[in-house]
Amino acid sequence: MSRRLGVLITMLLLGTLGACGNEPPQPVAGPNIELLGLVHQTAAGGRVIETPTPIDTPRALEAYAARFRGTALGDDIAAMAEDYDGSGTVMAAVVAVGCDVPPGAEFGFDGDGPFVEARRVTDPLPECLAAVTTVALVAVTEPVSD
Repeated sequence: MSRRLGVLITMLLLGTLGACGNEPPQPVAGPNIELLGLVHQTAAGGRVIETPTPIDTPRALEAYAARFRGTALGDDIAAMAEDYDGSGTVMAAVVAVGCDVPPGAEFGFDGDGPFVEARRVTDPLPECLAAVTTVALVAVTEPVSD
């Protein structure tokens, strides 16, 4: 959440500062990002890392899936990645490890590149027997230049 706030504040400041000059601020072309979906598994392990990892080759996908316990989560990640038929780079990020599966994910770009964060769970479970690992898959596409 703090990353989105920082990006928003930066955008507002840049917009305000840009408005002080004689020329209007120019939009900056950047990559496009699309949420492909979320997959999750109980007791898969892992840790939250908001920077997505490219999984666009069989070797990269296998290496990413190997960080989790068991094969179910890796199989789900592979199936979702293989279903993508666009031209972007498929990337994955662990967005949550906890009692609840988030209802979705927020994503975007900041100075460090793409990021993905879990949406807040509004009605958390009262007790937790085992942590659930949730992975978001996104596709990042470079814009077409004129």
